[in-house]
Amino acid sequence: MKHLFPLARLAPLLCALGLAISGAGALGQSADGFPSKQIKLVVPFTPGSGVDTMARLIAEKLPGTLGGSAFVDNRPGASGTIGSQSVAKAPPDGLTLLVSPTTHVITSAVRKVSYNPITDFAPVGEFARGSFLVVVPASSPAKTFAELVQLLKTSQGQSTYSSAGIASTVHLYTETLLLATGAKARHIPGKGVTGAMMDVLQAQVDFTVAPVELALPQIKAGKVRALAQTASSRSRLVADVPTVSESGYPGFEATYWIGVYAPAGTPAAIVARLNRSLNEVLARTDVLQILESNGMEAAGGSPEHFLQRNKADLARFTAVAKGANITAD
Repeated sequence: MKHLFPLARLAPLLCALGLAISGAGALGQSADGFPSKQIKLVVPFTPGSGVDTMARLIAEKLPGTLGGSAFVDNRPGASGTIGSQSVAKAPPDGLTLLVSPTTHVITSAVRKVSYNPITDFAPVGEFARGSFLVVVPASSPAKTFAELVQLLKTSQGQSTYSSAGIASTVHLYTETLLLATGAKARHIPGKGVTGAMMDVLQAQVDFTVAPVELALPQIKAGKVRALAQTASSRSRLVADVPTVSESGYPGFEATYWIGVYAPAGTPAAIVARLNRSLNEVLARTDVLQILESNGMEAAGGSPEHFLQRNKADLARFTAVAKGANITAD
């Protein structure tokens, strides 16, 4: 009996143990009753943008697998950082989510932001991904991607390309392409992705890198010519256009994504439930058709997979921005 604790010493231990057990139970069942309120999907860009379209699709379909309801809250400004920051500071209860494209990590690669895109968020999942097309004016002498690269290399840096603007997604992706090919070209910032395409239509630049859904109407009209696509495999929307990898640069891939994030600290059980519901949405035939009509394809996968993609793309674009001396500050 000499090993028994005095009651006065035992009571605090029992109290601590009880708190630990109750805390563990709360954590293990933290998704019970979720969602208790409407889920707010914050889009850090204006209504009508590509990511806004995807967010509204999620808001429409997610309640069918998760229950409750959801709505979109557009908070544009400062290259998406205003909306992203609002989610980073939101209560970690799974009721406020961020729907953001690759800009989520690209912005942090080219400017100082008030949050960490990796540690201040809990990735829920990758919703969709899309690729770019390398397009030239219809009057361009380049008929293949190899011919374009040769044209760029022989122009001694005098060839030009357009983008949505300095440090924009297209700017970073184009520099990624140039680094892979060893070619050089002068950057001509446009007024958004539409302005960048207009520069090609008017033959003001030698080429641009454009999202499939933006370039496709102009390609069908014969106003521009697509020489390559940046995904690892061909999109069914432009199945006759070879990939960059097929065009002499094996292994090259540059795709963009749209994903969903919760604030850091959101219980793992809630993140898992959101992820499961997101993947169920992506299994719907009507959703797949909508994605394809917007030049995208279903992504899906686990939160961990999406986290690793965020880390890899942040490292990739930080290196590209440094190598090409790109900064938005």
